[in-house]
Amino acid sequence: MGPVYRVVTEEGIMQIMSNGPVQATMKVNPDFFMYSGGIYKCIVLPGSSESGFHSVRIVGWGEERQGRKPIKYWTVANSWGQDWGEGGFFRIRRGVNECKIEDFVLGAWANVETLRKPTVQEVFLRAAGVRLAAEEASPPPTLDEPYVLTTYSNLSNVI
Repeated sequence: MGPVYRVVTEEGIMQIMSNGPVQATMKVNPDFFMYSGGIYKCIVLPGSSESGFHSVRIVGWGEERQGRKPIKYWTVANSWGQDWGEGGFFRIRRGVNECKIEDFVLGAWANVETLRKPTVQEVFLRAAGVRLAAEEASPPPTLDEPYVLTTYSNLSNVI
């Protein structure tokens, strides 16, 4: 990875489509542990307190109509596994700094000198489901590894 930079605007975060996902820190309330789907909005339960802060990866954004009102949201990868939330992801209101998720956002430039284009043979082998020797040496990426670029066809504006 190259140098790290801070992202300070909603439009800056939306540069993930060209610059890759960003890491964010958010305030976690006890209700977040019970999230199972939908666009998350922080709720302070009577008699509860904040649980602290949590680091997550913003990977996309979208908009959903609730009645007549469009609700903007971020699509975010969590590190609690695929059984949590929406397959390991959650959506949270965008543009209103919900749970302070837009307060501290970091990105990193890729070190393009270390990247190389795969050979035609590697492309065909991967398409056939063959894992290459270099891939066998390291485990497959997980949701909690930052800056892994994946495509999800069922989510809008996700890299």
